[in-house]
Amino acid sequence: MRQYSDLEGDFTAWTAVPEPCSKIVVVSGLPCGHPVEVREWDSHDGAYTDYQFRCVGGGHRWWVDGSDS
Repeated sequence: MRQYSDLEGDFTAWTAVPEPCSKIVVVSGLPCGHPVEVREWDSHDGAYTDYQFRCVGGGHRWWVDGSDS
């Protein structure tokens, strides 16, 4: 399976997530705690839907594969 480029799909708008960022801050060893937003990405060929998360205050970004992965 190959990795798709962001340009090979469409994103929805960013929306707020109720849980704060849980990424551990290296300096303190504590969870980040800033608000998190998510947007959905759908591939143009309809094969995949994935989710991109971003921490609004801490700058963390990560992806979660959809159930079709």
